Amino acid sequence: MARYRVKVGQHREGECTYKAGEIVRTDRDLIRSFGADKFELVLDPAPVPTVAEAVAEAAEAGAEGIAGPPASTLGADVTGEFEGAEAKGYRVFHKGRKYTVVDAKDPETPINDEPITTKAEVKELIAK
Repeated sequence: MARYRVKVGQHREGECTYKAGEIVRTDRDLIRSFGADKFELVLDPAPVPTVAEAVAEAAEAGAEGIAGPPASTLGADVTGEFEGAEAKGYRVFHKGRKYTVVDAKDPETPINDEPITTKAEVKELIAK
C-alpha cells in the first residue's frame, strides 16, 4: 500500500475526503491517475535502529570505545598513536600526564621502570 500527499485541492478516496497536505493510503497509483501536480509519493522513512542494534553494528565495524576490552586502570589505550607498538606486542596507555607501556599479553604490568611523560619517550622505549 502506497502513501501519497495531496499537494493541491482535495481528493476523495472511498468515503474519505483528503485536503492539501494530508496523506492518502491506497493501492492505486495516484500520480499516474491524477498527475504529479496533484500528488507526491511519500516514502516510509528508514527504520531507526535501537540503541542495542546501533552498538552492535558499531562494534562490528570496529568503532573505538564500543564493545572492546574493559578499560584499563592504567588509563586510555592510545596504542594506535604509536607506530610499531602493536606490531612489537606493546600496548600504550595514557592517564593524566603519564604514559605506560605494557606487554600486550600482560596489560596490567608496566615495562617502563620510570614514569613516562612525553610521546618521544614512549617512541624511544618502543624502538628498543
